[in-house]
Amino acid sequence: MTRRAAVIILLATLAAGSTRAFAASLGSVNTAALTSFSAASTVATSSCSSSPTQDTWIDAAHTTTPHSTSTTLQVASGTKPTYALVQLTPCAPANAKIVSATLQLYLGTAPSSARTYAVFPVTSSWVESVTWKTAPTISAVQSASATTGANGAWMSWSLTGDVQGLVNGAANNGWAIEDNGNGTFAGVLDSREGTNPPVLAITYYP
Repeated sequence: MTRRAAVIILLATLAAGSTRAFAASLGSVNTAALTSFSAASTVATSSCSSSPTQDTWIDAAHTTTPHSTSTTLQVASGTKPTYALVQLTPCAPANAKIVSATLQLYLGTAPSSARTYAVFPVTSSWVESVTWKTAPTISAVQSASATTGANGAWMSWSLTGDVQGLVNGAANNGWAIEDNGNGTFAGVLDSREGTNPPVLAITYYP
């Protein structure tokens, strides 16, 4: 073997060793590893809260009596039920990504037994002077439910999906709060004219 051939073989051997060392430093490489990556999120969430634009309650026992200036929202079950109606405009901007949206109402007087209060979307327009006789249409599908606590407790319902629809352009007719359980029980929530008005708390990405 000539001196020149020996040098060429030596250089080729050294190059192959360097290639193997570089490949080993990469660890296990597959298709998934080559096509995926992770990055830290730098987009912060924002939070805001909305107050009611209108609220009232409607009463099956007094079908033509409005309660538009009442400081309370009464919810009762039984053969002559009462429903609370509340409408709030989401404070998040149009087409924002809603992370959470929680409707909160203050239970000033709890029913004598724990009850489930369900929230249903209202599907037609209404005004605050509405009565049982002129009541808007209400969806048969509830958005959320919560169990009553003691006097002076806040009740909360997660309405993230509903509010996402509203900021995306869906019609906003508010919600009805109902007790559709057996028996006759009544609870009293604070209205927007009361000491602790309803709140819609929203967290969102701009």
